[in-house]
Amino acid sequence: MRGPITLDCPLPVSYLSFVAERADNSVKLDWITAIEKNAKEFVVERSSDGKYFYSMGSVTALNQKGGSSYSFEDVHPLSGTTYYRLHQVDLNGDVYFSEIKEVQSKIGLLELNPNPANESVMVRQYHTEEGNVNLILYNSIGEEIKSITIESSSFKNGYVLDLSTISKGAYLLKVITSYQVLTERLIKE
Repeated sequence: MRGPITLDCPLPVSYLSFVAERADNSVKLDWITAIEKNAKEFVVERSSDGKYFYSMGSVTALNQKGGSSYSFEDVHPLSGTTYYRLHQVDLNGDVYFSEIKEVQSKIGLLELNPNPANESVMVRQYHTEEGNVNLILYNSIGEEIKSITIESSSFKNGYVLDLSTISKGAYLLKVITSYQVLTERLIKE
């Protein structure tokens, strides 16, 4: 007589916790394992849509019998909703995925206040690195109207952009930092 056979094969890594949360200008990921056996590494992956994940780096597994604690920091997080997961790789090449964690963030977000604006607008970006920041204002047909370069240290608390010399209308403000380009629509009343 034949019947189904079930084997009790525990996964090589058992998680006690996996947390992803904002920390100032970054996102910190922490996870704790209860059991590790023949684990090679944890590849940290992120996604902007929850479907397509991309590797950000990896942490070598310690393979301690009683489990271990791990951390990883996303120092260039995406703005808005970001999804994180762990891609755990075994020594024999098998892979397993953790649950997906979601983080909401304004990091990297470009804010113009007020918008619509009159004589000036406060330009603020929630994450800047060392180096120059370029602000370029384009009119509705794509012509460059104004270009300013400032140090990121002057930009961290916001920058007042003078609009007194430009005409009423719709514009596009482009902010270029050392690692990203952000654009936002601006209305001059």
